[in-house]
Amino acid sequence: MIIVALPMYASGLGLGAGGVGLIIALPQLTKLLFNLPLGYFIDVVGRKPALVLGSLLDAIGQYGTAVASGLRQLALPRLLIGVGSASSACSTQAYTLDVVPLHASAAWGADAADLGRLYSFVTFLSLFASPLAGMLGLIAF
Repeated sequence: MIIVALPMYASGLGLGAGGVGLIIALPQLTKLLFNLPLGYFIDVVGRKPALVLGSLLDAIGQYGTAVASGLRQLALPRLLIGVGSASSACSTQAYTLDVVPLHASAAWGADAADLGRLYSFVTFLSLFASPLAGMLGLIAF
């Protein structure tokens, strides 16, 4: 589901502004909670299986979001989207760092730890940005 259409879809299901903000923020919260454990999981099972699993979870979550009929039916798919996208993103970053030569990544001035901190920080900020955007939308319109 396109994130721009999600607020209208959720409000069409009878959710208020708080419910819409919660539905938008759930994947970000899940990503924040699962980034580190999935990083370990990716090191154990490998990059490609975790990337495929993450993509499948994301697809199942997107489908569940599309067929949901209320808040309870919408929450679990949104959580699956968060876990799936965390797995995909961590796998992609790890795989990229595996295949890019060390001298090339040093030229960027970043190592894996820097990229991990940056990704976690952006995910943390998005926890607050999603509900704030919903409230600002109510004020503006």
